[in-house]
Amino acid sequence: EYNYNPIGEMSYRRLPNDVAEIGIKICHEDMQSRGLGYKIMKLFIKELFENLNYDKIILDTNLENIRAQRLYDKLGFTKLKVNKDAWRNQLGILQSSIDYEITNKDFFRKR
Repeated sequence: EYNYNPIGEMSYRRLPNDVAEIGIKICHEDMQSRGLGYKIMKLFIKELFENLNYDKIILDTNLENIRAQRLYDKLGFTKLKVNKDAWRNQLGILQSSIDYEITNKDFFRKR
């Protein structure tokens, strides 16, 4: 929410070994490019590490989503690998993705 209005969604799921897989999306285009993604992600990650006791967070993004990649780099995520032609979108076009991770230690070291 931003000013008490829903603007997007975020989720996480617990994986083995205290790993969380997360997703976040600001759905309203007029709310994008305002720095909200960085602030929301930083709070979300901090909550997962400090209060839910995760050791690592993983996520992926479309190879074409350069804005998301910049955000993850800024937050301190490490690029693990590119998954070339890993899935097909709703139009049947092959898509590639990038896997990222950040550890509790690396996140708080950057602060």
